[in-house]
Amino acid sequence: MKKYEKIYKKLRKKLTDEEIVNAMLILQDLTEEEKRKSNEERKHFGLN
Repeated sequence: MKKYEKIYKKLRKKLTDEEIVNAMLILQDLTEEEKRKSNEERKHFGLN
């Protein structure tokens, strides 16, 4: 659990809780472009 707490603290410096949740949810109906963008954002924060 410590790993996730570190990630959360890092994300909270730049994002709101709502933004974090939205970034973590992977919706089935994303377009290919939206999936690509989401993956890039997650990689930026070390979440992939």
